[in-house]
Amino acid sequence: MNTSSFDDTESGLLQNHLPSTGISLQRQKRCPIRQQICNFLNQISFEIYRGCAFIATVKSMLCNLPAWVLFLLSILLVLYALERFLFLHSKKVKSRHFLDGIVALLKKKRYNEALTVCEESPGMVALMVKTVLVFRDKGPNELSNATNGIALQEIPLLERRLPSIQLIAKVAPMISFVGVLQILAKMLNAMAHTSAYFSSNTIISFMQQSMILISFGLLINILGTLAYAFLHGQVKHLIYDMEWSYNEILYHMANAKENDRNVDKEV
Repeated sequence: MNTSSFDDTESGLLQNHLPSTGISLQRQKRCPIRQQICNFLNQISFEIYRGCAFIATVKSMLCNLPAWVLFLLSILLVLYALERFLFLHSKKVKSRHFLDGIVALLKKKRYNEALTVCEESPGMVALMVKTVLVFRDKGPNELSNATNGIALQEIPLLERRLPSIQLIAKVAPMISFVGVLQILAKMLNAMAHTSAYFSSNTIISFMQQSMILISFGLLINILGTLAYAFLHGQVKHLIYDMEWSYNEILYHMANAKENDRNVDKEV
């Protein structure tokens, strides 16, 4: 009797417990979705906190004078590099194609037309060829002096602002190092005027300012070095084209004179 009553009681308890167990199983199935949503929201809030901390670090770093100096140097570097790139690009000309056209006109004895083409064409190659055509009837000394004068006049214009770009690239890391020293001095001053328990967040903020400033200076150095190397290569290429066109036009004019002499002898 007691055994049957115990069994009835146990079965009733199990029946009463089954619905709650089903609800708990459903809640357990829903929990991973809620957990993912909570983790996602926590990650977003953490990224927002990191962004605000980074903005605060940059804002405090801008109170440092070397940071403003680096900012101004970066603007000057971009302006100088862009201006030089556009200027050197405007001086470029397809020297071989241009010289072939001039030689074709010279073979037809169209000197005035060749001079007009040189005047209408940009670049140092056209200017050098024009100088040779103008002084073709002069002596070799006068021609050499004229071409040397053109080279001395045009080459400094091509190399303009390149030393400034190189100087900015060299000075930027030094300025960033000075800024880091100022930040470290500010941190030591803050540690000296506070209690013995100095906040680790404050130390991390000072270290972040130092690393950002050093990275900014090194970035200016890398970009300035690359810009100087590229622009210097463009200048050397233009000077090479100028020298090559000078030698080529002299060679063709000498051959034209030699042919004229042979024709006169035959006549």
